[in-house]
Amino acid sequence: MQDTDTVHYIVAVKRKADEMDVKDKEMTIELENVSEEGATEQAEESSDKKQHHKRKGGCFKTVMLAFAMVIVVGVSFFAGRQSVMTSSGFGTGLNNGTILRKLSLLEAYTGKYYLNKIDADNVEQNIYKGFAKGLQDPYAEYYTKEEFKQLTEEDGGNYRFEYSPESFTGTELDFALEICTAVQKTWGATKENPIIINLPSTVEMNTPNVYADQIEWMNRHFENRESIILSIHPHNDRGTGVASAELALLAGAERVEGTLFGNGERTGNVDVLNIAYNMFSQGINPELEIGHVNDIIGIYERCCKIPIHPRHPYAGKLVFTAFSGSHQDAINKGVQAMKERKSEIWQVPYLPIDPADIGREYEPIVRINSQSGKGGVAFVMDTYFGFKLPKAMHKEFANVIQKISEKQGEVSPQQIMDNFKREYLDQKEPLHFKKLRIEDLSGDAESGEFDTKVIVDYTLAGKPGTFDAVGNGPIDAVKRGLQVTFGMNIRVLDYEEHALQNGSNAQAAAYIHMMDAESGRVTYGVGVSSNITRASVRAMFSAVNRLELVTGV
Repeated sequence: MQDTDTVHYIVAVKRKADEMDVKDKEMTIELENVSEEGATEQAEESSDKKQHHKRKGGCFKTVMLAFAMVIVVGVSFFAGRQSVMTSSGFGTGLNNGTILRKLSLLEAYTGKYYLNKIDADNVEQNIYKGFAKGLQDPYAEYYTKEEFKQLTEEDGGNYRFEYSPESFTGTELDFALEICTAVQKTWGATKENPIIINLPSTVEMNTPNVYADQIEWMNRHFENRESIILSIHPHNDRGTGVASAELALLAGAERVEGTLFGNGERTGNVDVLNIAYNMFSQGINPELEIGHVNDIIGIYERCCKIPIHPRHPYAGKLVFTAFSGSHQDAINKGVQAMKERKSEIWQVPYLPIDPADIGREYEPIVRINSQSGKGGVAFVMDTYFGFKLPKAMHKEFANVIQKISEKQGEVSPQQIMDNFKREYLDQKEPLHFKKLRIEDLSGDAESGEFDTKVIVDYTLAGKPGTFDAVGNGPIDAVKRGLQVTFGMNIRVLDYEEHALQNGSNAQAAAYIHMMDAESGRVTYGVGVSSNITRASVRAMFSAVNRLELVTGV
């Protein structure tokens, strides 16, 4: 079927002056409405008839066009052996069939009318230069081998070549090897000056093990392997870019091309940070500066205008966070075990690396929502605020936070602390402890079996009062005083204390586990003071108020 596309060309034809009847005569030939199939035939007819020669003032004026014909001549190696490029090229939008036909048309007329000697190699190289120039990219330029050699000699730089067969994963391996070897020989690769052969998974077409098998096969069959740096360039179309890269490295690859956080075409390139942190987690130094991931995130988001997904490995806001109660409990126990052992080896469940090693904080490790358990709440109280809740108290306080999380979702550490204060530390009504005085009765014959006397000042519903009592130690004495003064029957089941900070001015926290012997109800009370005895008395008053054993006056 005849192609009737109209071809509009002006071919500048220069004839030598000594071959013209008139000195400095030049000629213009204009071809219009030439069908591409009949282009050669019509060109011959026009040479005989000279029907388009135009004389102006006794002189032929040539329209000299500096034209850069874009043509891609060759074989689409990785679209199938010896098959000419498809009409749409490699996704460039070029119509290669039309380009070839038009170039043939120009070649026919030039061969017919151009009287100077044609340097075919020079014409060919300038076709390629025209292609690069047509990209209008300041970083894209075509050099011949001689030009590039001259450039490197003049510049004095150190250059390394890289060859990347774009559709490697869709090509027969023996043919890919043939092409790569030809490039290797053409560029003169040596052990001292190796080239990069980059084998991309431009579009993931199969499972990672298949890509690794391809890399391993190439690695084993390259000639002069020491003259090649074997590189990979995985994409993430199947979501397995990192796995493909890691298996390819095990298969012999020495270099990885990727991007920060997997940015790139379609589903993106492989995430080089993910690979680097994976190596780091296995004790392998990736030789990259990756110790401050938050700084890297900040620059990436500012430059790319793309936020990091909260679940992105190593970089997401939630990756060092546990909501599950069982996970939180395991993390809590793991961290505590490391501290007790004073171990320098990181071994904490659910945390493959120490977050601090990459610039992350411990604070976000455990976050509380309706899925969280008692261990998570206790971990937050310890990590954020230094309160080491007794184990039996974990469930009691976790139930308080659970009710809040069911209403609003995630509960922040500060909200947890605020509720801890309200439930325990600020339980000062109706019975409010004010002041304590202690007397040592040791050696006092009248004291009998008791060695301590206490005098306690308090307020009940705002009204001041005082009681004194004796016992074996301050806690026992205060308990007896409460029982006698307010007619309650209480038992202290457990008592724990610890410092909240280090130093002479450190606050101490005391925990009293108390039972109402009449009803069998139990609860904890908590007190804080710079004096551990006062902290203990405050904890007792806190527990009494929580059990609602005093109704006021």
